[in-house]
Amino acid sequence: MDHESDQATRAVLEPRHPVGSPEGELPPGGDDPIMPGDHFIIDLDGTLLRGGVATEGGQAFLRGVEGRFVLVSNNSRDVSPSLSAKLRRVGLDIPAERMVLAGEETIGFVASRFPGARCLIAASPTLRHHARRQGLAPVTERADVVVLGRDTSWSYAKLMLLANEVCRGAVLIAANPDLTHPGNDGLIVPETGSLLAAVEAASGVGATHVIGKPAATLFVAALERLGSARHDTIVIGDNPLTDRAGARALGLRSLIVDADRLGGQPNLADLCDRLAPINSA
Repeated sequence: MDHESDQATRAVLEPRHPVGSPEGELPPGGDDPIMPGDHFIIDLDGTLLRGGVATEGGQAFLRGVEGRFVLVSNNSRDVSPSLSAKLRRVGLDIPAERMVLAGEETIGFVASRFPGARCLIAASPTLRHHARRQGLAPVTERADVVVLGRDTSWSYAKLMLLANEVCRGAVLIAANPDLTHPGNDGLIVPETGSLLAAVEAASGVGATHVIGKPAATLFVAALERLGSARHDTIVIGDNPLTDRAGARALGLRSLIVDADRLGGQPNLADLCDRLAPINSA
């Protein structure tokens, strides 16, 4: 890969952190209705799952929209088959072919844009293995591309390595911009966006691409998987800054849920009650 020819596209950028950042603004408007014949793009963390436990009404809701949904998640550690198996163990039956995951899509994007590239992948072993299967060459130095996911083995030494690789000229690509996702008992779980913020701050270079929500990539992939049109597809999620903002940007309807019904928002059990008369109509 010719680093010099790509200098213009790797100019120092303002870090982009729309999720959970002080600059993030809630998209205007409220919740949209579920309509007869709708297809569903459904979020995972905070919506169907929280802290490794299925949320109230999660599996019942999936049954109610069976054959008409795709899971779209900023998950940047798993691939679809492994995540499907994990979810089955907590009572959520979602086939791998009904998943669009940020980490998996990021590896696919890099493989198509930079085939055979030397990649320094700060992510899970699962994603590194997936990268090899996609023809990429995971390395520990002199990378063409730095790929960033939710790396639970993060360290100061790794930050130093990534920052210097980016300063040397490697392209920086992140799986998602999320700063955190919700864990058990109100705990926050640091996400890819927090690690991205550190790399951008240390290197002074912004990511050229951030693949996950609220960007369009995952939503467009979900629409293709569903075979649905935008007017008959609704996004169900817990985060207005990713789920609603991404939906609005593509002209999709959205509905925000909260597992604990905070702020008067419904949870998935409540949506099951709304689905019943629609499905029987």
